[in-house]
Formats: sequence, structure tokens, C-alpha cells
Amino acid sequence: MFQFDPKKEFSYVGKFWYPETPDKQFSGVLNYTQDKGLSLKILISIDFALMEEQNIQGKTIHGFVEQIKEITLLKCLFINKGFKNLLQTKEYSIFFAVLGKHCDKNDKIFTGIVFHFPEIDSFCKTNADEYFVDDKKPIINCKLSNNQHIKIHQGSRDEIDLNLVLSKDMQIKLIPFLKRYNRIVSDKTLNKKSKMTKRDETILKNVHKEKSRLKITKPFFCVDITGNKNTIEYYIGEKSEIMKMFSLFSLQAIYCDFIKIRAGNESYTIIEQVGERCSTKKLMMSNMPITIHDININFATIFDRWNNLPSEVLNILFDDKLYNKANPGYQQYSIMIAILGSWQVQNGKTKDNGTRYEKLLEENLLPSDLINDEITAKLKAILGIEKPLDKIARDLGEIRDCILHMDTIPKTHRKYIQHKTILENETHINNLCEILFIFMVKIVYSYIGIVLSDNQKKILARQIISWSEY
Repeated sequence: MFQFDPKKEFSYVGKFWYPETPDKQFSGVLNYTQDKGLSLKILISIDFALMEEQNIQGKTIHGFVEQIKEITLLKCLFINKGFKNLLQTKEYSIFFAVLGKHCDKNDKIFTGIVFHFPEIDSFCKTNADEYFVDDKKPIINCKLSNNQHIKIHQGSRDEIDLNLVLSKDMQIKLIPFLKRYNRIVSDKTLNKKSKMTKRDETILKNVHKEKSRLKITKPFFCVDITGNKNTIEYYIGEKSEIMKMFSLFSLQAIYCDFIKIRAGNESYTIIEQVGERCSTKKLMMSNMPITIHDININFATIFDRWNNLPSEVLNILFDDKLYNKANPGYQQYSIMIAILGSWQVQNGKTKDNGTRYEKLLEENLLPSDLINDEITAKLKAILGIEKPLDKIARDLGEIRDCILHMDTIPKTHRKYIQHKTILENETHINNLCEILFIFMVKIVYSYIGIVLSDNQKKILARQIISWSEY
């Protein structure tokens, strides 16, 4: 059976076809790399290429690859093409693929999904390199509002069975029942006619239970979602929302390295297209403002509120900030637009941007505390030391207008002249984005029901950029 390893590249030749025309097959090469994910390269005649030009884009393709067997490719997106004599090569990026099964994106046959991302190990345990006893108890185990069940539980990784490495004397010290059990077994062996009493049987069960706990493993945690029958895209969407929420908890982009979709009693590996992974600074457990202990009791409520955030603009904001490849400088303009755009949606339809932003600033920077004071100080350092919140709010609105209309607004315009030192300074733009992003993180934490302790406020305040670093 094919075992997918996200760190290993492969290139396999196979036969492929559309589900509606299984008799019209074409050859292709299925490629996988860690950075670019799956792609399909096909070599076909030009006549056939012209006929099928419009068909592959965005479609589902079934296939058979000797090393994998059945495979379904979903959302095939055109990359490039080339010509060789009377043949044409076409390459498609695959949004995601199901290994070992033929299905369609509209088939409501799937009942759950389980996945792992490396950051969750640090999120759930203090030190990701420590071995620990696997007690099989889920850290999160709750029912969601949409009648789904979600668990975050331990798996096994680099497991060591201590029964094989510990001496009998050490095992007896760790398992109180073991000495009594050994004597019972010895007695029964010598006297084969004697039977075990109920007390003996109880001791035997306790010993087996304790011996099974003499196994240690490195942290390896999986998210497991089960529910009613639905499409594969539905469960991929649920996975994406969990991932996006955890990326905000850890303040870094995260990617799955293990995904399986369930259909009844069977499960199938999914390869997901993640594109080129942006290089982000990885936060260790001690630097994460939110840990598993802040969400495990109220996870159902937190996730339900996450799914009901005021606007999709907030989701776009997190995608842009955490998952795009924008570098410090003018490429941060899009992030700035997303941040301030989300403020507009949150604060009504009034055309006065300053009023909208002022309301948001007052609600979330007053009263004074560690994070609020730090954010306010940083904003004033860029926009003006003596400015009150209402002036800062109006400045942010005008900066947004200038960025949004950069191609049309003349540099002689009052707004542009007033904010020229910020608009034309890469460091200021980048720092302003970082400050406003942490401000939005604080707002979202509050909205989904996470109350930060003083220590967590210190950790979050440390994420606010210090421009002495640039």
C-alpha cells in the first residue's frame, strides 16, 4: 500500500480520464514536491488538445497509477503548456487529491476528516522534544453546533515500550500489582488444576492495564472531526477553518503534513496543494499567547464564534498577513487595506472613516493595560506623539484612502502631502501593519471569548514590532 510522505518527492506515470467519459483515457505524469504540491503533466496531440482545451480547467479527473492505484484529482488549475512536434504538453496544478478512491466533489459520502500539523505538538505540550506517557485521553472532546464532533487526541510517534528496556525489579517498582501477579502465575503453572479467583482476575486486568501504560512517545496530536455524510470540499473547508484559527493562536502560518478523509469504515489519504510555503518565524510554546489550556474547556463555543466572525474580510486579513509572501515595505499595502477594510465592516456603513476607526480604537484601547498602552505608544510614535485617538483614527482613514487610490491621487493632494513620510517609508508601512495586526488579533481573541491573563498580555505585547530591529 502506498504511504504518502510529504517530505518525499515522487513522479509516477498513469492513465487519467474524466468521470463522465471513462472510455476516453489519456496518459499523464503525476508529480509531487514539498513546495509546489501535486501537478499533472499530460502529453496529447494538438487536435485533442484543442478539443479538450476548456474541459480540464477546474474539473475532477479520475486516474490509475500503479504505485497508488485509484486516485481522484480535484480542482485542476492550468499552469503552462508547450509544444513538441505534433504533440502538446500541458501541466495542471492539483488543488487536492484523494488517494485510493474515485469520487466526485459533489458526492456526499464522507463522514469525517483527521489531520495533523507540526505546530499543534508544541501547542499541546510544553516541550515538543520530550517523551511522555500516552494516556489515550483526548485533550479536546466536544460536540459542535453543526452536529459535528471534534477531538484533539494523542497519536504515537517514535514510541518506546518500556517493558522491553526496564528490568523486572524496576517494572515491579512501577507496577504495584506485578509482584502479586507473578506469584499467581507461578502458582498456577506449578498447580495446573487450580483456578484463578475473581481477585486474581482483577489483579491480572490491572497488570495488563498498567503494563500498557509503560510506553512513552514523542508528542503527536491529531485533530479528528466526525459528522453527517457530506462532500469532500465541506470537510476540507472545516479543516481549513481549524487551521486558520490555530494559526492566529500561534501567530504563524501552519500547514498540514497528514490528512485522511473518512467514508464509513474506510479512510483515504489526501494530498493538499499549499503552494510555496512562506518563511515565517516559528514561535515556541513559551512565546505563544494562547495554549491548549485556554481553549480546551470552551472549544465548542470558541470555534462557533470563530465561524461567525463579523466579516469575511477578517479571514482575508489573516490569509494576507500569515500566508502570503509579502516582504517588509510596499508589499504590505494589501495587508493595510485588509486591516482597515475590516474595521469599516465592523463599525457600520457611515462614510466617515475617522468615526469608524475612532469607535474601534476607543472600544479596544480603553481602558489602559499592558497591550493597549504598548499599541497606543507605537501608533503615536509613527503618527504623532501628541495626537489623541480621534486624530489617529482620522490619519489611518486618510492613509488607507491614499493607498487605495495610489494610482490616481496626485502627490500634491493634501492627504498625500500630510502622510508622505509614512507612505514613502517602507519601515513605517511595515511597522504600522505589524502594530495594527496585533491590534486585530487582540480584538478577535476578545470576540471569540478568550480572556487574556496578564502574562499572556505580556507575551502578545512582545509580538508588537520594535522598529529598532530594522
